[in-house]
Amino acid sequence: MSAITRNICENPANSTLWLDVSKSSSLSLRYQTLPVKNELSHFPEPFFDSRDDRPLTLPMVFAGQPDLEQQRAAGILASWFGTQAQWRGQSFPTLFNRLPSQHAIVFATNKQRPDFLKDYPAVNGPTVEMISHPENPYVKLLLVQGRDDNDLITAVKGIAQGNILFRGQNLSVDKVEQLAVRQPYDAPNWVRTDRAMKFSELQQYAEQLQTNGVEPGPISLSMNLPPDLFLIHSTGIDMQLKYRYTSPRIEDGSRLSISLNNQFVQSYALVPEHEKGAQLLRLPLAQGLLDSDRAVNIPALKLGGHQPAAL
Repeated sequence: MSAITRNICENPANSTLWLDVSKSSSLSLRYQTLPVKNELSHFPEPFFDSRDDRPLTLPMVFAGQPDLEQQRAAGILASWFGTQAQWRGQSFPTLFNRLPSQHAIVFATNKQRPDFLKDYPAVNGPTVEMISHPENPYVKLLLVQGRDDNDLITAVKGIAQGNILFRGQNLSVDKVEQLAVRQPYDAPNWVRTDRAMKFSELQQYAEQLQTNGVEPGPISLSMNLPPDLFLIHSTGIDMQLKYRYTSPRIEDGSRLSISLNNQFVQSYALVPEHEKGAQLLRLPLAQGLLDSDRAVNIPALKLGGHQPAAL
C-alpha cells in the first residue's frame, strides 16, 4: 500500500492506494553474521529457531557407521527436533567422521569419536555441550557425549523429556525418569482417534482460524493421521464446521469452499440473512457477523498420513 488519502477507513480496492513493482526490480542486502556464545540457556537455539519459517536441516555427525544404539539415540533426538519444527518440515543429513558446514549434532563416546574430537577430554557420564566449529566460530556444534552408547541414550532422553536445566556451556545428565508406556496412536502430533477433536487443537499460531480482506486467503490446517489407519470400509470422517462471516449486503456469489489434500470437497454460499436488515447489526461489536454450522463428510479415500485442510 503506497498512500493514505484520507483519515477515515480506506477502500482497499482503490487503485490510488497501490503501486506496481516491476519484475525487473531487485533488492540488495548486506548482512553481518554475529558470533553466538557457547551458552545452552537459549537451547534449542541456534540449532532450531522457532522464528525461522524455513524447513529445519540439522546434520548429525558420527565417528563412523553408527551401531543400533547410536542410531536409536539419533532417532530420539531427531524425533524431538521434528516435533519442534512441526509444519516447517525437517531433514537430518548424516556425516561420518567429517566436519559439517553448519550447526550440527555430534555423537561421541570415549572410544568412538570423530577425528576432530580425538584430543577432546573424556567424559565421566552422559554429557551435553555446545562448542564452536573448529574452522568457523560462527557455527556451533552440540556434542552429545558419553562413556558408551547407553550414556548417549540417557543424554538424548534428558533433552527430549525436558528433565535437565540448560545453563552454561555444558551439563551432565545424571538420570532420566522412566516414562509411562505409550498407547497405540497417541503420538502428540497425530490427530486423536479415540475422540472428536476441535479445530483449536490443530491451531499452530495465533489467528490461524481467521482470515479477512477483499480476497481473503485460505484458512489452512494440517492433520497428521497414523500411517496405518485403516479407512477403506469407512464412509468417511464427519467434520462439524461452525463459522462466522461478515454479511454481504447483497447475494454476490461469496462462498465458503472446503478442500482436503488440495482437492475440492464442498462449498456453501455465504448469503445475507433473509430477515430485515436491522438484524444485521444485532452484534455491532462483531461488525454484523453471521453464524452458521454445517456437517461435512470427508471421503475416506482422500485421507493419508498428512493432509492439509483449507477453508
